[in-house]
Amino acid sequence: MNLMTKTGKLLLCLTLAALSAQAAAQQVFFGEDLNTGGTARLAATPNADAARDAFLARLAQAGTNTGGAGTEDFDGFSDGTTAPLPLTFGAVTATVTAPSGMVTAVAPGANNGDGRYPISDPNYWDTDREFTIDFSSPVQGLGFYGIDMGDFQGRLSLRLTLEGGGFQDVDIAHTLGADDASVLYFGVVSLTPITSATFANSTSLDVFGFDDFTVQQFVPLSGSGDASIPSLSHLGLILMAGLLGLFGLVSARRS
Repeated sequence: MNLMTKTGKLLLCLTLAALSAQAAAQQVFFGEDLNTGGTARLAATPNADAARDAFLARLAQAGTNTGGAGTEDFDGFSDGTTAPLPLTFGAVTATVTAPSGMVTAVAPGANNGDGRYPISDPNYWDTDREFTIDFSSPVQGLGFYGIDMGDFQGRLSLRLTLEGGGFQDVDIAHTLGADDASVLYFGVVSLTPITSATFANSTSLDVFGFDDFTVQQFVPLSGSGDASIPSLSHLGLILMAGLLGLFGLVSARRS
């Protein structure tokens, strides 16, 4: 085997290892329950609930601190409350900023007439525009229910602002053209601390409902006994080992 072949294989292994570590640095949880017609609430949301349960179990596995995880259900606000909206997630507080949108209340078991309704009665967040949640301290996990998304071809997208600069766009593969009153759950657990989250809608023709946001304050996963997500130092060691191996091959070839 010549030096170029050895080098190519080493670089391939190094790249695959780095990509594997990067993929493991963020875990996504998604479940969707589609309505079969009408605007009535779904009687059950097993797929969304299973995604929520998996997300919450992952947060527990990642470890908690004094504040742990907290859920905001919007039930502490009056019907019609608009942004800026102060939210509370245990030890973490946050502020919603948005050009439009409001807290909406409906009667238990009912919907707003267009297929949107709360998961936890009586309130939910209702909006057709982009909105941002700024956290008082960095978080490592963010999850939420979405109601009546995509019936008018609106695509929900999520951008996470990361501590230290930069951002990450996260795909949310929900169904477009679904009937009214469909429900999804989406959760993400990140190795890198998240300082804010921006939710965007690809068209103002579609109106989205949100409820039961869950957030967990950031805890460094390395040293928490969690081996399923490598720390950034582990990734650095992978890269260093690969470079040292490459240096060794070159030295052996020259000697």
